[in-house]
Amino acid sequence: MITPRLMITNNHVISSIEEARRAVIEFGYEREANGQFKTSRRFRLDPDNTFITVPKDSLDFTLVAVMEQSIDGMATIDEFGFLRLEPGIHKVQEGEFITVIQHPNGDEKFIAIRENKVIQIGDGQAGFRKDFLWYASDTAPGSSGAPTFNDNWQVVAVHHSGVPVTRINNGVTEYQRTTGEWVSEEIASNLPEDLLRWEANEGIRVSSIVNHVREQQKIAAAPSFLVKAFLDDIDGIRPLSGRSERISIVSPAPTVISTEFAEAERRARRRTHPISYYAGRTGYDRNFLGIEISLPTLTERALRFGQVVPIEGSTDGELRYEHFSIVFNADRRLAFFTAVNIDGTKSVSLNRGSDTWFYDPRLPEDLQVGDELYSNEPGGNYFDRGHLVRRLDPVWGDAAILTRANEDTFHWTNCTPQYWEFNQRQSLWQGLENFILTNTDQDDLRASVFTGPLFQDNDEIHRGVKIPQAFWKVVVVVDGSGKLYSSAYVVSQEQYAHNIPFERLPVGNFNNFQVSVARLEQRTGISFGTNVLAADVIKGETTDRPLRGLVDIQHPRRSSIPKAGFGQFDSFEAFLTAYTRAQAIEAQLEDALLGLEARRKQMRKRRERDIVEIEALVAQYLGIDNNGGDRHQHIMLTVTQSIEGDIDVDVDVDVDVNDDIQRVIANQEEVFLSIRFGDRLGLPRTVPGVRNGSMLRLRGEWITRDRAYAHGGARMSVLHFTHHPIGFVCALDQCWQ
Repeated sequence: MITPRLMITNNHVISSIEEARRAVIEFGYEREANGQFKTSRRFRLDPDNTFITVPKDSLDFTLVAVMEQSIDGMATIDEFGFLRLEPGIHKVQEGEFITVIQHPNGDEKFIAIRENKVIQIGDGQAGFRKDFLWYASDTAPGSSGAPTFNDNWQVVAVHHSGVPVTRINNGVTEYQRTTGEWVSEEIASNLPEDLLRWEANEGIRVSSIVNHVREQQKIAAAPSFLVKAFLDDIDGIRPLSGRSERISIVSPAPTVISTEFAEAERRARRRTHPISYYAGRTGYDRNFLGIEISLPTLTERALRFGQVVPIEGSTDGELRYEHFSIVFNADRRLAFFTAVNIDGTKSVSLNRGSDTWFYDPRLPEDLQVGDELYSNEPGGNYFDRGHLVRRLDPVWGDAAILTRANEDTFHWTNCTPQYWEFNQRQSLWQGLENFILTNTDQDDLRASVFTGPLFQDNDEIHRGVKIPQAFWKVVVVVDGSGKLYSSAYVVSQEQYAHNIPFERLPVGNFNNFQVSVARLEQRTGISFGTNVLAADVIKGETTDRPLRGLVDIQHPRRSSIPKAGFGQFDSFEAFLTAYTRAQAIEAQLEDALLGLEARRKQMRKRRERDIVEIEALVAQYLGIDNNGGDRHQHIMLTVTQSIEGDIDVDVDVDVDVNDDIQRVIANQEEVFLSIRFGDRLGLPRTVPGVRNGSMLRLRGEWITRDRAYAHGGARMSVLHFTHHPIGFVCALDQCWQ
């Protein structure tokens, strides 16, 4: 499927309208993970609507429409998605690898993944047709019409045949058998495929197919509306609507309906609430913290990027929702900023629900970016529907308010395009949001948070929308004595917001910074007010402070937390200084007490351990274990990153340990953590406040999965000895050793 209604295969599979009328296309003919077959659905083709074919001795493809309803009436065709074709060339290079997903000989789905290297590409190379590419792959016979993908899951070719080994002998083409014998074309055509020797597989290049379809549409006596929609989509004129819309864009009759009517039908089915739904919404509370914190104001610098959308029933351009407000940019079709009040005393972890997004009827729908941006990307959605106001931030209060606040966050006005890894990785944007909410929740704290995209002149357009390269956040809190604190952050997705059309996926680290509020005002053109400026925890700094991880954040309340009890420090850096100093003193004492030889033996013993330092999230807190008299906190972790270079470590970590850690991070495998406490060998007491989603920074001995005991019936990697003299445990603002 290359649109919600058009499929492509080879001409030698379907060569005529009559064959298409008799044909059936089947979806879901594949096995579940347990080996059982899925329930498949069959559809008839609709060649009387659209049918284009090119002979097999040329481009060898057929483009044909598919009926909207399955034969059994239990499914519609738009439930199965499609693969958008990219018309440009150079989506794959010689020597790169491809993947073929196929149903050989009409059998269940298989994937060709062995020796699948591109051998030769067209582009006018001598002796090779420009419209084809060759690749080595273990495709099985009967795979004609299968999509051939590059590493970014763009379709680069439609598979149509193998390339037999041939030679010209006295002006006659001969084919080689697997025995090495050369035979004539007539004999070869009657031999089974497995008796011939094959040089490569051949696919028809997508760019050539698109060019041919474009030319056919120009000269057609009755141009196909479905083909026009296909071309308009890939040319960026009008994106295809998402499959969840389930809207037919072609009438059942053979006559083509107008695009205006199709658009009206699509709009009629967009999800909206009545205006009355928003009655009583007061939005952001300026006096929520007991000190007036007004909404940010937009300076001329900010207004260079667009004007505020006038809101029906409002004179100030403020969209009011439950516990939050939005000021919206008419030109960028995204929020200038959002403002939310968070009450940690009443926060509730409400289940996410169905993720149903709504248009806000208080402003024009064509200014709100919906699924035309976020749906049906080739190889999967490139951008997530990113919440600006985090879903759980306004979710506090009684049951009715909780529900309204949760649903209000699912408005397209609160949505912004965030590259999927940027949005989902715990150490990036989501990690920062979780950090803020966890602090307000665990400390029963109130906070006001402002968030927005960082608009820039060089933002790249993708599917009609300028994609922000970075996002900012300002957090404002009040401590127990009534003192105001603020902090500001910028998290970048710059390398994922350039070269968007999948010619290659960018690589590199995200740029995460804590910045001064004053510097953020300069960059955004948004003014946060004199009281927020004065309360900045890093005011006066002229450069951005890089964040290696969440533990580096100077949180608004950290500087106000008094030192009390064992192991608490003003900052992580202060803890590291004390830790390394304590290790040095300990080494001197051991040398004096034990003597040089005893010290060497002890160092050799420590070298047997693989000491690592990591950041991780608590996936599941298992509680206290008293087995054997030793007390331990048992925790399941999800590791977000491995830290290097902060502490001089006497032990060289083995290659297998590094490999094990990288696998754990890449696959998001859970790791078993055991924290000993309550005796001279462990921590003085348990690490308090550990709950699911908490961030920890740890140092200790790493045991690889293949060397570890099974925990809970499953074998997994283990971290332990997170205590003196090897390791430590750090929570958000406390450290223990």
